[in-house]
Amino acid sequence: MLQKLEESLERHLPQRDVLEALYHADQLTGWSGHFRLPACTRSQIDRPAARSVLTASTYGCGLGPTQAARHFACDISPKQLRFVNRRHVGVTELQAACTDIIDQYAKYDLPSCWGSGESAAADGSLIATYTNNLNAQYHVHYQRVAGIEYRHVAEQITVYNQLVPNAVMLQHVADQTRALA
Repeated sequence: MLQKLEESLERHLPQRDVLEALYHADQLTGWSGHFRLPACTRSQIDRPAARSVLTASTYGCGLGPTQAARHFACDISPKQLRFVNRRHVGVTELQAACTDIIDQYAKYDLPSCWGSGESAAADGSLIATYTNNLNAQYHVHYQRVAGIEYRHVAEQITVYNQLVPNAVMLQHVADQTRALA
C-alpha cells in the first residue's frame, strides 16, 4: 500500500527545480518587481524578472556569483549577478519581496493545517562565525565566540530570522516579543 501511495505521488507531483519554484513564485506574486532602482519607472537591465530570480537563487543558496554562473543553463555572467545584487537589492526590497510571498502563501489552505497563526514562539541558535565578525561575541552560555541566530516562528510560518550579537539580544528579544503581542 505504501508503495502504491509513493508511485501515485511521483505521478501527480513531478520533481521540480529550485529555480522553477522561484520563477513560479515570481509569476504568482511579482516579488522580483521590487528589485529595481528607486528612481526608475522601468528596469534598466534586460529581462529584469529572470535576472532577479537568478540573483535571488545565487545569494539565497550561498553559492556566490562565480559558482552560480557556472551552473545556470542560461548565459549570465558573475558580473551581471553581482550588479543586480549590489544595485537593485537592499533590505527594504527584500522585506517587500518576502511580504509578497508570505501574503500569497497565506491565501492557501495548507498553512491553516498548522493552526490559526495567533501564537508564536522564539528561539536562538548558536551560529559559528569568524572571531573578527561584527556579529560575533563571546557567549557565556556556549563558552565561545559566535553569533546567535534568533527566530520568531508563528504556527504557520517563520516570522522573523536574524543573526544578532549577544549584547543586543536581550533588547531585541523584548522588542520583538512586544511587537508580536
